[in-house]
Amino acid sequence: MKRLPLIINIILFALVCMLLSYWGLQIFKPTIRPIQAPVSVNSYEPNVGQWGNVFGVAARTEVAPSSYQLKGVIVAPRAKDSVAIIVIEGKPNFTIGTGKELIPGVSLKEVHADHVIVSESGIARRIDLPVPAPNAGIVQMQANDPASFRSQGMPAPMPPPAPVSPMVPGR
Repeated sequence: MKRLPLIINIILFALVCMLLSYWGLQIFKPTIRPIQAPVSVNSYEPNVGQWGNVFGVAARTEVAPSSYQLKGVIVAPRAKDSVAIIVIEGKPNFTIGTGKELIPGVSLKEVHADHVIVSESGIARRIDLPVPAPNAGIVQMQANDPASFRSQGMPAPMPPPAPVSPMVPGR
């Protein structure tokens, strides 16, 4: 019975610590920032022309896109996680994952660093990334000419430090 007040004090102290910890975490909890999900094409509802007269509507011929343009690629370590940014003629560019359909009958099969492979009705077709223009956005100037730096609005480079002669104690 002599130790009962000590045990009760320890239990009450632990409860106060738990209570302060809980409310401290509730008050100072950072807000959760929303994450935007990547845009991908999961499903496509085909037009009537692709089904012909199945539902009583006259068949229309649909013009297949004649050109695809590859805008960019994201090559992941796992091939199924790779993504390509493709523009189909007259439509805005969109992101599509490996194995998904761009349009009915055309699916993305492989993504490489400089090209992608799409399958059009079972026929593989390679789409290359456009070659960037040489020196696009690169300004060349002479590194030794301080005037070229000033004309570009940049500070002149620092001159190289003077050579240090070894110090010899007084003779």
